[in-house]
Amino acid sequence: MRPGGRKFIIWIGILVIPLISACATTKEATFSASDDVKLYKFIQISDLSVSSDSDKKDEGANEATDRIKAFYKQELTKDVSANNKSIVPASPQNSPAGEKILVVDGSLDVHYGSRALRYWVGFGAGKGYATLTLTAKDKDTGEVKYNDVRTDELVMGGFGGSFEDMIEATMKEQIQQFVVKSQ
Repeated sequence: MRPGGRKFIIWIGILVIPLISACATTKEATFSASDDVKLYKFIQISDLSVSSDSDKKDEGANEATDRIKAFYKQELTKDVSANNKSIVPASPQNSPAGEKILVVDGSLDVHYGSRALRYWVGFGAGKGYATLTLTAKDKDTGEVKYNDVRTDELVMGGFGGSFEDMIEATMKEQIQQFVVKSQ
């Protein structure tokens, strides 16, 4: 290896690694769970509501939203079912009579920021954020039994970072914590 070649490789590593790795952090998290959330054997899963400050109404954004909604429902159904809880449909005629039902609602609020600024400048320029909320309420009383709110920031990353990956990772964490607390 030429003299100075090693320094060149080190500098390339220092400059390239931050560009190809996503930099997402959870900035805020609030959590509460009542003790009796464990007593519910029947869970009803509502659709994920998604809001955004973006004026993007293109097909790609709609497809990403549909993928995130499907991921939420699939992960929640899989993890809840695997832990001896029964998923019940929203229709009243199919609900188990006399049983307490926990209704799980999810919401996602996204501020996309600028992917170009995250890619070319990084270090906070163009940062975007997503706030994910997972709430479980008693179906009859409406009393909140479980609430988990997390705000993640996407600051930089390879090609501006992936919101979808960041959101899915946070959803997995939220769902896993819900399952643990409701066992």
